[in-house]
Amino acid sequence: VAAHTAFSALAGYGLAKGKGWQFYLLASGLHAFLNYSVLLLQSGTLTMIQLEIYVAVVAMAVT
Repeated sequence: VAAHTAFSALAGYGLAKGKGWQFYLLASGLHAFLNYSVLLLQSGTLTMIQLEIYVAVVAMAVT
């Protein structure tokens, strides 16, 4: 939930600055980067705890 809030805030900021589509692409790319973590979880590369830390770090980096 935190990451989705951060991505929405990023897209909203870009829209307010008149650069909506650029920030939308940035938010979409970051969302895809975050979704990649599910593949890492399913392959066993990340544990659930590591996944939560990964998501938290991405969300903090965006905001």
